[in-house]
Amino acid sequence: MDNLSERITFKDTESKYVRINKKKEVALGLKNDEIMGKTDSEIFGDIHHKRALEEEKKY
Repeated sequence: MDNLSERITFKDTESKYVRINKKKEVALGLKNDEIMGKTDSEIFGDIHHKRALEEEKKY
């Protein structure tokens, strides 16, 4: 997964991060262990969290 060129994110049913790959770590500026078990709201604030939830509902 870390060798892929795409940014990969895995979240659970409560939209908490389970795992991200190295490419996503670089894009976020955070390490996997810094975000594991947290929601977008806990990491980035409520505005980003609402947008992220809307995007997740599409999938």
